[in-house]
Amino acid sequence: MSSRLCDGPRGRRVVIELVRDLLPEEMRRGLFELAYRADVAAGAAVTRLTFRRVGDDGGQTPSVPSPEQLADAIRALGSLRPDGEELVESVRRSVDTARYWQAADGDDLVAADPVVTSALADVGAGLARRPDAAWWQRDRSIEQWAVEFDPDGDGAPFDPAPGGVQRWRERTEAGESRARIDRPADPTAGWSGDWWSHPWGAPHTTGVLSSGLPAGIPYVEDGFGWTRVKSRGVDAPIAVKRPVAG
Repeated sequence: MSSRLCDGPRGRRVVIELVRDLLPEEMRRGLFELAYRADVAAGAAVTRLTFRRVGDDGGQTPSVPSPEQLADAIRALGSLRPDGEELVESVRRSVDTARYWQAADGDDLVAADPVVTSALADVGAGLARRPDAAWWQRDRSIEQWAVEFDPDGDGAPFDPAPGGVQRWRERTEAGESRARIDRPADPTAGWSGDWWSHPWGAPHTTGVLSSGLPAGIPYVEDGFGWTRVKSRGVDAPIAVKRPVAG
């Protein structure tokens, strides 16, 4: 997997988050500038706040490195050897910034530049071989946990929602039918709706990390900064516990 880590946007984001904190200050600012300009070029509605010293006319243009210069600075770092907390935080940031329902953000766009991707792959080549990254490559684990954030105490926690997947499918199919009539034909046009990658309203679970913590607690798509969470173990289906041979 080490050679494939940077083939996708979330793996690249893990590496660039690790790299960001190690780059020299000037190149770190350069990465910010590249990401900002990539956002603007992609049509993102971003606003930039600038603080100036008294008497500063603001005429200085920020230095923007080329992708090649950024790649050289990344390679100069050598093989990445983050500690456990640094790796956990980089994965958390990567998951939190995943947004499959809209265009990639500036950092993801910079990381996707072939020149930068190649450099990220070089310095991150050993990450997937770490013992604390072994779970990246495993199949679904038998031990599964349901996670509920910011529980308010109303109703039964972890409602199994019988038929939730079927209702989600029916709503999705009905929405697609309406979309053919009501929505723009351009698939990139802005439109609001449910966006999490699991069926909304249906139960879903995650496995556990080597620490014993359910993966769904630290790693949340588009998180809202929740500070309270409940988790509950869920029995895996028999078919998962005892796969049929043949």
